[in-house]
Amino acid sequence: MSLRSSQPSAPRTRHLDRSLVFVGVCALAGSARVARAYESDQWTDRDQPLADALPAANAHADEMLALALDQANRRTHCEGTDEEMRRQLAREIDHVFGGSQHVPGRGRLLPMVVGAYTAWLEEGPIERRTFADRQDIYSEVRLRENLLLKVFGPASTIRLGDTLLGTDKFDHFIIVGYLYFRRSRGGNYTERALQWGTRTEWKIWGVRSTDVFSFGDLAANFDGYLFYSTLLREDSVVRRREDGCAEQVRPWNWADWVDWRYDEVLDPSWYAHPVDLAVQEYFVAHADEICREWRERAGQDERDRWRQMWEQAPRWFSDPAPVRTDPFDLSVLCGTAP
Repeated sequence: MSLRSSQPSAPRTRHLDRSLVFVGVCALAGSARVARAYESDQWTDRDQPLADALPAANAHADEMLALALDQANRRTHCEGTDEEMRRQLAREIDHVFGGSQHVPGRGRLLPMVVGAYTAWLEEGPIERRTFADRQDIYSEVRLRENLLLKVFGPASTIRLGDTLLGTDKFDHFIIVGYLYFRRSRGGNYTERALQWGTRTEWKIWGVRSTDVFSFGDLAANFDGYLFYSTLLREDSVVRRREDGCAEQVRPWNWADWVDWRYDEVLDPSWYAHPVDLAVQEYFVAHADEICREWRERAGQDERDRWRQMWEQAPRWFSDPAPVRTDPFDLSVLCGTAP
C-alpha cells in the first residue's frame, strides 16, 4: 500500500481504462482463463471476526484431490517413471481444481469466472466477506478508471487458521502455479518460472488489467509451483504405492502453504495511478478503523518483526518489481508522524 499523504496528492483525471479491452476479451473468451484477474481486500472490516474455514476447505480439497488421483492412475495405468506420473498428476489436479466455473451474482456485466475449487470457496458452507455492498478498498475506483475493479470488485475474503486471504489466491496457487510448473519444464528451471510470473503480474493478471501489482498473488503462484514440482517426493502429500499407483498419504492441509504473504495487509500490493489515488481516498474515509488497527499492532517491535520476515522470506518474485512498503507505515494518515 502506498499512502503518500493524508489526502490525495493529485487530481484524478479522466482515464481511458485499459480494462475495457480486457473485459471485452473476457466476453469473447467466455470461460477462458484470461478472465481470472481479480484482486482482494483484507483491510475492510479487518477488526470483525471471521470463522475459520480451514477444516471445511481442507476436507473439500481432499475430495477433489482424490478425484484427480483416480484420473491420473487411470490415464497412466499406474505405469511410467515418477517424472511421467508427476506431470500427469499435475495436469489432472489443475483440471479438477481449476476447471472454469461461473459464480452467480458476482459481476454486474459479466459473470465472475473462477476455478472449481475457488467457486466452492465463493459459494460453499463457509463464512466469507463478499463485499456485496461495495464498501471495499476499491469502492472509490470509478468506472472510467478501472472497469474490471468496478464490475467485479474484490474476491471474497476468508480466514484459514490465523491468516486472512482472498479466494483469488487459490486460483493463483492451482492454475498459475501449474503454469509455472510447465514454464519451468517440470520444476527444473525455477528462475524462469519466477521471471515469467513477475512479468504476468505487470501484465494480464495484474497491472495491465486492474492497475494492481500483488505480491500476495506471486506468493500463491510460487507455492503452487512448489507443490506441483515436489509431487511424489518424500514430503509430498501424494506418493506412489508399490504397484505404481499414486495415493494420498495424509490429509490435505492448507496451513502447510498459506501464511502471512497471502494477506495483502501484511504483504501489501502496489497500485498504479489512478487506482492508487482511489485507494488513498478509501483510507481517508476509513481512517478511524484503520488507525485503530494500526495503533494496536504498530509498535516498533512489531514493525521490526515484519521487516525481518520480509528480508528473510525466500524470494517468490523476480525483478523488476515495485518497491515494497511497510504495511504499518500509516503515521501520516493516523497523525503520529514526527
